[in-house]
Amino acid sequence: FSAPRSAPLGLFGYRSSGKGRAAARVSNYITHDGFALWRGARGILFGQTWIELDARRRIYYVKSMKIPSDYIKGYDAACALDAKMASNYVAHTTIGDPEADDLIERLASEGDEAYRLIRAGMENDDEALRAGPAYVRDFFKSIAVPPDYADRSVFMPGIRMFHANSPLVLGGMVGGTLVEGFSTNISKSFFITGRLRDQGVRRLQQNNRHMLEIFMPGGLAREGEGWKLSVRIRLVHAQVRYLLKGSDEWDIEAWGTPISAAHVGFAICAFSARLLKHLKSLGAEYDEEERESFMQVWRYSGLLMGIPESILFKDEEEALRLFEIGRVCEPTPGMESAAMANGATCRNTCTEFPARSSGGNSPISSGIPGVRPLGCCRGSGCRPGTSTSSRR
Repeated sequence: FSAPRSAPLGLFGYRSSGKGRAAARVSNYITHDGFALWRGARGILFGQTWIELDARRRIYYVKSMKIPSDYIKGYDAACALDAKMASNYVAHTTIGDPEADDLIERLASEGDEAYRLIRAGMENDDEALRAGPAYVRDFFKSIAVPPDYADRSVFMPGIRMFHANSPLVLGGMVGGTLVEGFSTNISKSFFITGRLRDQGVRRLQQNNRHMLEIFMPGGLAREGEGWKLSVRIRLVHAQVRYLLKGSDEWDIEAWGTPISAAHVGFAICAFSARLLKHLKSLGAEYDEEERESFMQVWRYSGLLMGIPESILFKDEEEALRLFEIGRVCEPTPGMESAAMANGATCRNTCTEFPARSSGGNSPISSGIPGVRPLGCCRGSGCRPGTSTSSRR
């Protein structure tokens, strides 16, 4: 159905009182003044009204969703290119990872036991999981069975291509993909918490190891290291959101949710489709089967990283389109983006970046002295443009 922009919810046949449930079901496709309504895995966006659905696809909660102010200008421009995808992207800037976020929040009360429980889940230790809280078992059980497209035989051509071109893959990742991935507001989350900024080389090594492990034969099997590292990234992201929850340093009205589903969905497009473009520019050779397989490896890893299906690409074409629309929606990269890209690609991690204006000595960030707003490492012992790939 369709309705005028100013129509109240009552005209749509929805009933909602607080978090009460309503019997009305939601149509798959709804138009609104010529714009397609976004419908995700957990809800739908109608104008600026968010309608959350429960597991039975019935209305669970209705609230007004205000577009984060940093995205208003870009959203208007992106709508001219692809209104449906732009609405989808902006809606996901207010969404984190409800399942992982709930797990981390509950584990906060477990103290040191939390690490043992997570390790038991990663290693699929049934005995330890049975002895622990049910919510930990439920989380790992929910991600244990792969979707139909995650067939190991489908991954093999992409795995062969990865290893045949591994030096170029590293060059494309460090010189292109990481810089593009940090161009979004995701950089603010990592900058405030100090991840990458203070340990850039170590974090780059971890990123490279994750990429290597998912492209090992059997790496994305339940017992594979690629599977475990993908889930670990998901939990690290949830932990960052937990740390930033309620922090004075995070401006939710302007930036939306820290490490939002939109940002991780954007990043996985950079790691996959954009990396393929960089590989071709560097002289890599691969056929169509290897190309499609490479994308599916990243697609499943992205799912394990907590990206909802509603913003997870299905193929290379969709990934490139999402990257394009997401880049238009995003604000101009700021100092944090330069700092993060620099920290991940320079030989030594530079700490000479100005503290956030709201910085000071908060529990999350103590501020960083310095005067080089563009992330220049000169003067701190780093040779500009030197990649960590040259170091052992």
